[in-house]
Amino acid sequence: MKICMLTSSYPKYAGETTAPFIEEIAAGLVRRGHTVHVVAPWRRDLRRGPVERGVHLHFYRYSPVEVLNVWGYAESLRGDIGVRGRALAAAPLALGASLAALLRVLGDERQTMDRQPPRTSEAPSRPYPIIFRPASFVVRRPRPGLRPFGAEPRGTGPDSGRGSGRGSSFVVRPPSAVRRPSSFDLIHAHWVLPNGLPAALAARIADVPLIISLHGSDVFMAEQNPAFALLAAALLRAADGVTACSGDLAGRAARLGARPAALTVVPYGVDAGAFRPDPQAAADVRAELGLPPDAPLVLAIGRLVYKKGLSYLIDAFPAVLARHPRAVLVIAGYGDLRGELERQAHALGLNGSVRFPGQLARDRAARYIAAADVYAVPSIRDQRGNVDGLPNTLLEGMGAARPIVASRVAGIPDVIADGCHGLLVPERDPAALAAAVSRLLDDRELAQRLGAAARERIVRQLTWDATAARFERVYAQALAAGRRGAR
Repeated sequence: MKICMLTSSYPKYAGETTAPFIEEIAAGLVRRGHTVHVVAPWRRDLRRGPVERGVHLHFYRYSPVEVLNVWGYAESLRGDIGVRGRALAAAPLALGASLAALLRVLGDERQTMDRQPPRTSEAPSRPYPIIFRPASFVVRRPRPGLRPFGAEPRGTGPDSGRGSGRGSSFVVRPPSAVRRPSSFDLIHAHWVLPNGLPAALAARIADVPLIISLHGSDVFMAEQNPAFALLAAALLRAADGVTACSGDLAGRAARLGARPAALTVVPYGVDAGAFRPDPQAAADVRAELGLPPDAPLVLAIGRLVYKKGLSYLIDAFPAVLARHPRAVLVIAGYGDLRGELERQAHALGLNGSVRFPGQLARDRAARYIAAADVYAVPSIRDQRGNVDGLPNTLLEGMGAARPIVASRVAGIPDVIADGCHGLLVPERDPAALAAAVSRLLDDRELAQRLGAAARERIVRQLTWDATAARFERVYAQALAAGRRGAR
């Protein structure tokens, strides 16, 4: 299959940790023999070639004003609880640019960045960005088989669940962006908000199926705003397939209006070769942090935003220190709350016992995880109701066979059975967190058993190749349904 993905985040360079799951999904599909093109916003700090890991990369510019270059890459939301004003200002530019970029990739690959680098002073490793230029739009009647916005997907109907999807409604179409049927088989949009709308328009113009993948923050935004909810519902109903990374997220999508028959839970995976047990990591990481070789190490990795629940883990740590005075908590990651979390640790008298090493490259993150005596994932539903769909860092800890303490929230119980693959505790409960962490530090036999079972589950069920195979089945079902509807 030939797949065109639209995303608003992608690792900015090899090993960078912004939305690594998008790259892993794309690369996993390439390994299974598919051709994958990814369209994403441009960033000043991008260091990507035109093709990496077999994935064709197309980064579009959308704003000539530097202050508005905040689209995606975990910068559009403030602490993951509200949209930044600059992101709202950039939205019309970014949405128009993403549609133009999609149509260009769909319509004529020879005009995209995977052709050759431009003559420019920029580093040659950077791909040539598609630049959006406002164009005159004309209204044309769709070709047979194109479905009107918000209509049932191709082949759906009230009786059989499938119908023609044909209609005489009008579509907005750039006059020359798509001159012939696309050579792509489908469009796959990540995050229904903001990418569902340009992807749906492009899919209708090119007459290809649309798959939408939900990752959590998009559903949260729809739940917070009635206008966003209506838009998301229409887009989800128009999609030929919808995936969610957890059962909890799929249920929320269904309540928004997604058709249950179109919903598929596709959990994230992990590279079990990169995230694996590493006996040498314990000494190396402790030496890097200036810790004694036998200091108990508790680790949490993630963006420093409210839904990660890191403030509750810091609140729990004095009780851990009461039983394990030499223990150290390491919170690795970047985000809006770093200063607030550092001040909290200082106020609790935890100076020296809590470390903030910042964002870790993926290879370094793998070493830190392998070095941990306890790996903590204290996710919560934050004050606005946002919650992780399925934390990818949780799966990485499982792959490294770490004993895990995690919140019983959202998609976490989908992959962690309490007492089998780790210990689950109620969210927002520092006392329960402290008790579970201390239990694993006290009982190394239990810790080892839980870690081994967690890795076994990853190897058997939750690798990126398994995730790619699940997406492949979703694609095949959408294409088969389209063929049935066309008959």
